[in-house]
Amino acid sequence: MNQLLVPLLVVTAATLGAGALFLLVLMAVAGAEPAQRKAWRAWLHRIVCKISFDCFGRGHGISRS
Repeated sequence: MNQLLVPLLVVTAATLGAGALFLLVLMAVAGAEPAQRKAWRAWLHRIVCKISFDCFGRGHGISRS
């Protein structure tokens, strides 16, 4: 039982921590001014492009030859 309990607690804590961080970011963006929101959106777009490796089909990622 203890062998299953420890990983479950770790995953639960990580999920709750990520959720709390996500809510804090949402609250920060909601309280930001329009110029700051635009900067947040551009930053998020860059992060998603780096993760997706394709930059939404705009040819900035890994070439497919």
